Amino acid sequence: MWSQKRRYCGSERLSFRVATSTGTEKRLTIDDDTEVSRVQLRLTKSKLREIDQALSQRKVKVSRHVWLLEAIEEKLEKETSS
Repeated sequence: MWSQKRRYCGSERLSFRVATSTGTEKRLTIDDDTEVSRVQLRLTKSKLREIDQALSQRKVKVSRHVWLLEAIEEKLEKETSS
């Protein structure tokens, strides 16, 4: 299996040509909207308990990760809609 990176001028888009096990080629594109970056978040234990308490009150159960993503999206929407 091989891949080739191609960086497009002025953007963070990467394009890959990948050989599949059947010998055909497949093109994959990764850009800033689909590439995942890992971050580390530090919270106090009491803040984590507050989040877990809020999670336990939800009718539809979601993971802590999903809850944090929702909170980030809500904050961004609020701050960028002004």
